[in-house]
Formats: sequence, C-alpha cells, structure tokens
Amino acid sequence: RKKQLIPVKVNISTVLKNVIEISEVNHLIELKFGITLVWYENRVEYHNLKVKEALNALSDKELQSLWIPYIIFANTDDDEAVTIQNTRSRVSVKREGSFVRSGPEITDEIEIFQGREN
Repeated sequence: RKKQLIPVKVNISTVLKNVIEISEVNHLIELKFGITLVWYENRVEYHNLKVKEALNALSDKELQSLWIPYIIFANTDDDEAVTIQNTRSRVSVKREGSFVRSGPEITDEIEIFQGREN
C-alpha cells in the first residue's frame, strides 16, 4: 500500500543581528541574522521530553531520523542552500502534547510523546 504524502507546514522567523557592511557602489549588503524554523515531525516519537526546551536538544544520530527543511537564499552571490549540517545550528523539541507511559514489558519507565504534537 502506497503511503500518502502530507505537506508539512514550516513556520519561519528571522532576527536581524547585525548589519556588517553596506556598499552602495557595488549594490551589496552583508547581514548577520538568525533563522528559526518550527514544524511538527509526524513520523517519530520522542521519549522523556523535558518542559524546558533547551534540555531537549537532539543528537546528531537523532537528527538523522528526522526530515529537516533546508533553505535556499536565492538573492545571494551563489544562491546558497543552507542545511543543518553546514551551519552552526541547534535542533530541539518543544514539549507541547501529552504523553503515554511505556508498558510493563519495558524495564525503564518512559514517557512517549508523539511527533505530531511536539
């Protein structure tokens, strides 16, 4: 049976951190800014999420199981494509949904959160 592809809504916000250089003669501007991408990963489960988002940082191994959007800056010199792997990025999970506890067959007690809610 073929799986149905469902589009993912990605919310994007930016913060201008610094205007590094403006060259009117060369029609150039160099900026430093931060970008935040927020989306729900419907295909995964997270275990033992903390209330404080900073404590839910994902490891490189965990990142490999996620779909990660990439950004193309079409108005740069090289139409740069930006991914998590080629930037100083961090990825964390925000705890928003409820959880279920693991069953008695699991030795450790685990709180299981669905990706579609967190």
